[in-house]
Amino acid sequence: MDMFQQPNQRDNGPQTFSETTLARPWMRAIGVLIVVAALVIAAVLVFRGASAFHRQIFPLVAASISAAIGLVIGIVGILSRITFDVDARQVTLGFWPLWRKKIPHDDIAQFTTADLNPARFGGLGLRRAPDRTWGLLFTGGPGLSVSKKSDGSTFYIRTDRAEEAIAAFRGTNTA
Repeated sequence: MDMFQQPNQRDNGPQTFSETTLARPWMRAIGVLIVVAALVIAAVLVFRGASAFHRQIFPLVAASISAAIGLVIGIVGILSRITFDVDARQVTLGFWPLWRKKIPHDDIAQFTTADLNPARFGGLGLRRAPDRTWGLLFTGGPGLSVSKKSDGSTFYIRTDRAEEAIAAFRGTNTA
């Protein structure tokens, strides 16, 4: 499977752009380790039960909750991907499987290239920064800035194909 999907072009119709970026291998490996740890805790709970915790309820409940939370966090880490689509109606940004934002063309104030540094957003992934700013990135580097007219929020997304996305936006934006 390729790291990125190629842009879509449909029968001489409007140009579209679509890209999916998978989490980096080290991020997915951490997700696998978290899932394994959660499964080990769950196995201890199933096979040893309350006797593993000397029949105390609090450690049993805490371990159960930890296993469940670890399983969810690990699975999200393994499956996470950033999606970015431009079509004739909207720009869609997503951090699958948790978050998706559709921005209609007529609500976009600015759609420009940007150089992204994870430190600005406090890390990697889907990040919220001050002043209605969001970052979607697994690495630093070139990307795009998408600003909304309605609420002044700005979304930064990491892509090596910023010029293609801008061309698709300009080609589909009739507003």
